Amino acid sequence: MSEVLPPNVWFFPDAKADLGRLDRSQRVLVLRAIAKIARAPDRVGKPLGHLAGLNLAGFRSVYVDRKRIRIVWKVAETGVVQVAVIAAVAEREGLVVYRTAAQRREAIDAWIQKRIESSG
Repeated sequence: MSEVLPPNVWFFPDAKADLGRLDRSQRVLVLRAIAKIARAPDRVGKPLGHLAGLNLAGFRSVYVDRKRIRIVWKVAETGVVQVAVIAAVAEREGLVVYRTAAQRREAIDAWIQKRIESSG
């Protein structure tokens, strides 16, 4: 999959598994949306904050597939370029994708830090 992703898009490993659970047509739509996200990670979609008791400050969200799927990502500064770290991808079912991203928050932050340190 890395051969089709822009270099400034990183998939948190669990989010890559989320993408794999979608059907092929949905994956194509998600990857198209991610290409748009890559162009301006901090301007595409809507910024999230505190939502239903979930701390999603610093994350953004966008719908795809006629609002059936949400993509949630975090914009990270690597010191060189803005990176969109895909935190969760799921069908729009209540707050499932938001809860998933919030639960992964600490692990995502640690993963980003490790990845930045290993590339620098």
